[in-house]
Amino acid sequence: MHSTTGFFSLLSLALAVSASPMAEKRAAFTLQNGLDAQALNAQFQTLSATSPCTAGQSACIGGAFAQCANGQFVSFPCSGGLTCVALPLVNSPGTRYNLLSFFRFSIPYTYT
Repeated sequence: MHSTTGFFSLLSLALAVSASPMAEKRAAFTLQNGLDAQALNAQFQTLSATSPCTAGQSACIGGAFAQCANGQFVSFPCSGGLTCVALPLVNSPGTRYNLLSFFRFSIPYTYT
C-alpha cells in the first residue's frame, strides 16, 4: 500500500507532466487547469478536519472527501483503496474532485 505523501508526490509529478506544454494542440486552459489542480492538492495537505472553512467549501482531507458544515469540515471516507484528489478538467477550464485508486490514476496520467 502506498502512503498518502507518496501518492501526492506521484500525483504532483503526473499533474506537472500533464500540465506542461508538450503538445501545441492542447487548449489554452490545459496548463492552467493542471497548475490549479496541483495548487489545490498542495492546499489540501495543509488542512485537517478541524481547519476553519466556509459554507459550501469542499476539500480532500487525508484522502477523504470533505464538505464544510457549520464552520468545520465533515469528512466522507472513500471506499476500498480510493483516494480523493483534485484533477484538472480536460475539455473546459477548471478542476474537479475525484475518488481514484492509486493504480487507476497513475497509468493514464503518467502518459498525458
